[in-house]
Amino acid sequence: MPGLAVAVVLDDKVVFAQGFGIKELGKDDAVDAKTLFQIGSTTKAFAAATLGALVDDGLLEWDDPVVKHLPWFTLKDPSVTRNVTIRDLLAHRSGMPAHAFPALTLLNAREVAERARMLDNQTPLREEFRYSNQAYGIAGLIVEEVTG
Repeated sequence: MPGLAVAVVLDDKVVFAQGFGIKELGKDDAVDAKTLFQIGSTTKAFAAATLGALVDDGLLEWDDPVVKHLPWFTLKDPSVTRNVTIRDLLAHRSGMPAHAFPALTLLNAREVAERARMLDNQTPLREEFRYSNQAYGIAGLIVEEVTG
């Protein structure tokens, strides 16, 4: 690991933020407090933990349909649109494809979610584990919607 960024947050305020090292081996670009990193699937744990906190706070339920919080959300199959839940997204049982869009796409999370309506489900809802990055992107949008 050629570099990293550290932030310390106290009472909802950043009290320390600094980068260390370089962004890429063999190059001189220094890491700073605003450097973005590809942290991949570690964000899935953040999304699930945050949704769990929202469940604990009574702001949503694991079995809420996605459309309860994202009324604009649609999938190709109207029945799946109506019935897919937050639990389904996190358990990888929505049937959505694993990697329908490139990881470094220029689309934001909502734009990716809006394009889900064009994708065929790979498996029927709740019948099989089917890893899906898109499902967790949608879960993150629910966090944004519920928390404002």
